[in-house]
Amino acid sequence: MRLYILIGAAGMISALPHSRVLNKRDSDESPYGNSNSFDSEQGDENPSNPVVQFGIGQAGNSSYGTVVQSGIGQAVTVGGDAGLGFSPSSIHASIGDVIEFVFQKKNHTLTQSTFGSPCTALPGGVDSGFRPNPDGTANPAPTFQYTVETMDPSWWFCKQGNHCQQGMVFAINPTVSNIDENKTLNAFQKKAMSRGDDTENTLPDVLPQDTSHTGLLVATVHTVTVGGDAGLVYTPSSVNAATGDIIRFIFEKQNHTVTQSTFASPCSPIEDGIDSGYRANPNNTILPAPVFEYIVTDSDSKWWYCGQHDHCARGMVFAINPTPERTIDMFIKAAMAIGGSSLSKEYPDSSGQRYTSENTDHGCKGTTSAPFGGILATTFKT
Repeated sequence: MRLYILIGAAGMISALPHSRVLNKRDSDESPYGNSNSFDSEQGDENPSNPVVQFGIGQAGNSSYGTVVQSGIGQAVTVGGDAGLGFSPSSIHASIGDVIEFVFQKKNHTLTQSTFGSPCTALPGGVDSGFRPNPDGTANPAPTFQYTVETMDPSWWFCKQGNHCQQGMVFAINPTVSNIDENKTLNAFQKKAMSRGDDTENTLPDVLPQDTSHTGLLVATVHTVTVGGDAGLVYTPSSVNAATGDIIRFIFEKQNHTVTQSTFASPCSPIEDGIDSGYRANPNNTILPAPVFEYIVTDSDSKWWYCGQHDHCARGMVFAINPTPERTIDMFIKAAMAIGGSSLSKEYPDSSGQRYTSENTDHGCKGTTSAPFGGILATTFKT
């Protein structure tokens, strides 16, 4: 079950690890979340296409109500044109439900806290990090997903400046009456707004400008298409990115992953490495297409592959900041040397029947490309 939340106002958030953070490999993240799901080369249809809706509201206003029943396609706007708040400001969800936050305008976070300390990050808790979306110009908007792991209440806030102190808080499964020490959403918000100058972090609503390029912003969004009409490839197959840049993966046809590996072992996941999980989009029937975002943390080379069946062994790999000594072409050849052409596996289709994947050659010609994307809030190259 997937719940959708839109976030906006003073910031932007993107998709990084989620509680059961989707950065970590988790085959249960998707109804198609393992290699026994339909193959990305097949035309199986997904029976449920989530629809994102947008709500409005204002922090502290009753229009930021509580969604009592979980369901597919619920939309919660946070900030944006409505102001500093999550809308709805709380949700009642079941274990395994996925809440998706979509960030609108400007630069916000979704940070886990406690009822006793609303505006202080919980040590070891979930944190989306700052996700800038200046003026709401990013399309698609940055997203962050969180998988509910307990029926106990969990408490959240935006750590941008004094947003929490202005009532920008959120709750999952809060109590709905004055019991359990009054742990209601209203009590949580009042406690947050009484914190005065107790602030977490402050980042500008719009990213700082690069003085060497008047009017341009430093952070760059690099857009990478996963699969699609090009076949079993990432397009482009590599990008050169700076620390803080965002790599936005858009998943097209049919069921792929973005899984971190190493140059030496192209088709094996790193322990505790980043993994998008399976992002099914059969025949591009999901609109908008599934998106996974990775924020570049350093200038080192990073290596990635698709974890679906034999896709890696057929050349479906990707690199961030490859070097002349370790190029993307070398990485593709190393992956294909594993011998994917001999692999064949049965997958159930949407009707329950079974079929065998074909070992057709999809080419997978890797080319090193300049950053694909653009400067946030300025321009997006196509």
